Amino acid sequence: MLQISRFTVENKTEGCVTDAARPRFSFALDSDKQDTCLARATLTLNGWKKETDLQTGISYEGEALKPFTRYTATLTAEDRRGEQASAEVSFETGRMDTPWSAKW
Repeated sequence: MLQISRFTVENKTEGCVTDAARPRFSFALDSDKQDTCLARATLTLNGWKKETDLQTGISYEGEALKPFTRYTATLTAEDRRGEQASAEVSFETGRMDTPWSAKW
């Protein structure tokens, strides 16, 4: 059985708060079968969809993310045998380029 054993955003599996305009995703696969190899993976976030055969450093290339917002990315991976596995990872954006304002 194919499994996504680790799915990260900016190298974190949970609790990620990032100011990165293009956060990076990575994942690891496990299988109970020998000689398992990734055929393709589909990453979706905020209406953006990317098909890739990479497992590390996949940069978000969609519409600009909003500051102080929670997002959930979904990943579906498929091996050469056609077995599939899915996972999600959530993260929040920080201040990003929002100007700081304060009263003294």
